[in-house]
Amino acid sequence: MSDRLSLIIGSIGLALIVIISLFIPSPTNWQQVVLRAILSLTIGIFISTVPGFLHINLTGKLLNNRYKIIATGSVAAFVIIYMVNPALVS
Repeated sequence: MSDRLSLIIGSIGLALIVIISLFIPSPTNWQQVVLRAILSLTIGIFISTVPGFLHINLTGKLLNNRYKIIATGSVAAFVIIYMVNPALVS
């Protein structure tokens, strides 16, 4: 039952993000951050239904401070989606 609920919530969240992105063709910086956070949470919920194992070690530097993130499973999917800004990748 919980797997079905996670799958339904994840699917609704992804559909909602797609619909919102159609109505906001050029979002502001704040809207991009909010949409990326919602997308990350939705992907984390959606990925929790997928069997398997995902492990991530992420290190970097932010505002002269070094950070290290170690995550597994759906939290790793959340971190990957949240930390990577698709607008800046290209």
